[in-house]
Amino acid sequence: MHAHTPHRILALDVGAKRIGVAVSDPLGITAQGLDTIQRQNKRRDYEAIAAVLTKYEVKEVIVGLPLRLSGAEGTQSEKMRRFADDLHAKFALPVHRLKPTACSAKPTFPSRNEGKPSIAWPLY
Repeated sequence: MHAHTPHRILALDVGAKRIGVAVSDPLGITAQGLDTIQRQNKRRDYEAIAAVLTKYEVKEVIVGLPLRLSGAEGTQSEKMRRFADDLHAKFALPVHRLKPTACSAKPTFPSRNEGKPSIAWPLY
């Protein structure tokens, strides 16, 4: 069994005009928001994301997956799935999709006897 090596995680909230960006601490326990990326075109968006990946030595990415008010996936969800797939192909990093309903759920923490607390969010 492989031990989990702590690393930074990049979280992206991708919109039509802006990309919200947050990066975890090196242990993957807390996160801080970074400057928002103003979207211009695909090449510049990827350049801006690449700069963050390099600066923070990110090893994993999470992309928010938007849902309709009903909770169903729509055309924006499909666009974000393609965006996540493109990020994975371009940067060769694990890219996960996170449904926003998961963000409103309470995080779960292991008992103190299990070591450091970690938030468990469902990824899709």
